[in-house]
Amino acid sequence: MVRGLKSEQANVLHNTCTHRGAVVCGRDRGNAKALQCSYHAWSADSQGKSVGVPSGDAYGETFETRALGLAQVARTETYRGLVFASFDSHITDLVSYLAGAREYLGLVIDEADGDLQIISGTQEYGMQASWKLLLANSIDGYHSASTHDTYFKCLVSLATGLSVGASGIIRDLGNRHPVLEYLAPPGRPIAKWEPLFGPQAEAGILARRARLAAEHGEERARRMCDLTATC
Repeated sequence: MVRGLKSEQANVLHNTCTHRGAVVCGRDRGNAKALQCSYHAWSADSQGKSVGVPSGDAYGETFETRALGLAQVARTETYRGLVFASFDSHITDLVSYLAGAREYLGLVIDEADGDLQIISGTQEYGMQASWKLLLANSIDGYHSASTHDTYFKCLVSLATGLSVGASGIIRDLGNRHPVLEYLAPPGRPIAKWEPLFGPQAEAGILARRARLAAEHGEERARRMCDLTATC
């Protein structure tokens, strides 16, 4: 996925040169004026359009480079600034596919109060098992009390909100999107102050919570500030 040098448009391209199939971009992130294949130095711009073929005149008058740029993936759509891509051109539109998950995306985006920062880096998991096991564990609240017993005892000893008990619910959001929504036990720097954050942070956190309540209503602000959602 690349963004244009002069625009914010995101383009999702196949990282394969249409000339001889070599990988074009070998880095996870960075900036470049063009995407250049290391094999024969064919290059494309941020939209995938071919912009350079060394010794291109040697191919003859019928040689056409416009069709030889990097290929776009079948479907790319955005929702509230988030970019989604698919290799299937026949999928349903993004808004319909997200179904009830749109509500939770909105909670995450709106709770940032216009100050959302994406921290660079990647969290990677490796396992010799089906990828579905990781997703199943993410929405399995049943294991928490047993597997994370020491962690919860630590939170209680710190006098966090867990001392009043923890509760949650699993919801079916449609299109096989589930969510586990539960009380955020250790506090949330976004707008739920806990003593472990220090007294100097209390005023700022409570002020942000008040702004969220004024803009989105008390109930929606409560969900943003007090609850954690795992999809």
